[in-house]
Amino acid sequence: MSLYNEKTAKMLFSVCSSQIVDKYFTPGIKIGNDVLRYRLSLLLISPSRSGKGQATKVSKWLLEAAGIEWIKLTSFTDAALIGSIDRERIKQMKSIPPEMLLNNPELGEMINPVIPGELSRSRVIFFDEAKTMISPNRWTQNTLEILQEALDDPGWVRKKLADVHPIEYETHVSIIATTYYLKSFHQTLLEQGLFQRMLVLVNNFTPDMRNKLNKALCKDWSDENTKKNTIALGKELRDIVSVANIKCKSEFITPTEDARQMVHSLIQEQHNHICKTFSGSDLEVLLPFPTGSIEKIWRLAAVSAILDGRFIIGARDVANVKEIISMYIDSIINEILSNIEGSKTQQEIMEKKIIYLLKPIGGIGIAKSQLYDRVAEYTGKDLNRTKVVIKRMIANGDLIIKKHRDKDSPKGRPFEYVSLHSRHKKKEIVDGG
Repeated sequence: MSLYNEKTAKMLFSVCSSQIVDKYFTPGIKIGNDVLRYRLSLLLISPSRSGKGQATKVSKWLLEAAGIEWIKLTSFTDAALIGSIDRERIKQMKSIPPEMLLNNPELGEMINPVIPGELSRSRVIFFDEAKTMISPNRWTQNTLEILQEALDDPGWVRKKLADVHPIEYETHVSIIATTYYLKSFHQTLLEQGLFQRMLVLVNNFTPDMRNKLNKALCKDWSDENTKKNTIALGKELRDIVSVANIKCKSEFITPTEDARQMVHSLIQEQHNHICKTFSGSDLEVLLPFPTGSIEKIWRLAAVSAILDGRFIIGARDVANVKEIISMYIDSIINEILSNIEGSKTQQEIMEKKIIYLLKPIGGIGIAKSQLYDRVAEYTGKDLNRTKVVIKRMIANGDLIIKKHRDKDSPKGRPFEYVSLHSRHKKKEIVDGG
């Protein structure tokens, strides 16, 4: 339904399946002294007309088929999200003797003045074009802080109004927010605790990708079975989780020692990449993100195990979710690299990104043609611009070319492989990344 949005699809499926497990599976995840639930949230940033609406449309089909209550909100207001107070009911309560309310709790419930918002009624809230969330003003800042508590475990909403009755209730909500690219987002990402509780995907579209999308949209790529298959999948997931809930005899699901070791290895890898790529204030604000990823990994891995009918989180489950977590961390790193403060030119920033991509690659390096494609996708630059920067880095000695012939090499023409000069492998990148 949403062409060339495979990353978006994987992120959305992860959030949808986490809500299905959260609703139908009673045992929690026991990690140390904490008990986690399964729900995840997502902030998706991509350009206009890149398929965000189409992708979320399929998500809504899936959720509805699985019995997950969702709503799309266009207004970012307290009344819609959190709730309001019915002043007429307050008058009614004041007219009833306190002892009558005390002896008749059902009567108190009937005239309860609190009208809960969608954080109480819905399990998934879609914010399409959620610019207000990302660029808060003094009227929405308080709402963001309330949403932050709603995404914690357990989720809780509390707002004290001028009236004597506060709005207060438990919530099981997930947020799926989409918006186009905003230049100031990197600062909000680092400052707002809400977005540190969400998966983030920055999905860049290069001119070449846009041209490929336009060409495909002019063809007949429709499939009348798309909605039917999505609805069938939603019902199947609900049934799988419901059966797992009956079969599970434990109060909690727990990880194996192998799973713990794999999570540590994954987090250590992220930590090392950030330390090698950033310094100063950029390093300081980015270091908490791998730490915050740990709970996200456990939630994703637990969903993997439960959908497979197992009640122990194994190493295979951590391996299953590595791609999702890598997309999340890479989106944040790429976003910060694109907005490094100081006098760095676009040329220098792009070179830093190329060095970051090549640092983990050992051996003879990566084929030059493959590097062009990966850098273009990672930086969001067109292919011609990518080639110019890489060729300049080769000429300056930052990148090394090695020729190697293998079984797939054309006769007489060995492949060219690119690797980092040894000085970049040993030295950390400083001065703002």
